[in-house]
Amino acid sequence: MRFGEALDDVFKYGHTMRRECWNNTLHVGYRLPDGRSEITTGYFYVKCDDVTAPYIPDALDMTAHDWVVDE
Repeated sequence: MRFGEALDDVFKYGHTMRRECWNNTLHVGYRLPDGRSEITTGYFYVKCDDVTAPYIPDALDMTAHDWVVDE
């Protein structure tokens, strides 16, 4: 699946997504800020096991066709 197609599910249903070539425990999601955050707009994050960090997709990820959605 293309990046934009996977992103549609992430935005609509709150799912996470990952590339098939990645480890199964690595997932990308999208969050809106909450009252505790200084961030004032939505942002992508990557989560692997118990670690969560900001995620900025690069050109390789955005043009890949191997995205899968985790429900």
